[in-house]
Amino acid sequence: MALPDAFLDRLRTELPSDGCSLDPTDLAEYGRDWTRVHPPAPSAIAFPRSTSEVSAVVRACAEHGVPLVPSGGRTGLAGGALAARGELVLSLTRMRRMDPVDLLGATVRVEAGAVTEAVHAHCAEHGLTWPVDFASTGSSHMRKAPQCMPMEWREPTSAWMRAASPGSTCWLPMNHLGS
Repeated sequence: MALPDAFLDRLRTELPSDGCSLDPTDLAEYGRDWTRVHPPAPSAIAFPRSTSEVSAVVRACAEHGVPLVPSGGRTGLAGGALAARGELVLSLTRMRRMDPVDLLGATVRVEAGAVTEAVHAHCAEHGLTWPVDFASTGSSHMRKAPQCMPMEWREPTSAWMRAASPGSTCWLPMNHLGS
């Protein structure tokens, strides 16, 4: 699937100069997960660095009818991060900021691309344990885990969604879990 020129122009205005890739090496790497069942075939990879850039990409996809595959560490074994039909891959790898640990609340806010292992180390410096542990700890990204709250995400309608407020619990659809 070839992406419309108007869509690619929009990405180039919404993202920094290195924020979108059509490079075949990037397409092969970021278009797959560990299933290796289907060959990757994304049309492009977007590398946002902020939630506002994520919003811009999601909005552009919705407006131009471009299918979108979010991508974290690509360590899943269910094909959830596989782009096999010309989708745009939204890579979260450049969103790794970790805020200071709140010792009083025993909480930490991290961006969606933070690698689980790095969050473990960040919390351990303060004598705290991050309760999320995956087999892919060294490469999995936070996107959302049951112990993370609150969570914000952008819907294709461009509306911000918030799953919970601090101290509450909530159920989240499975598409917001894992890497």
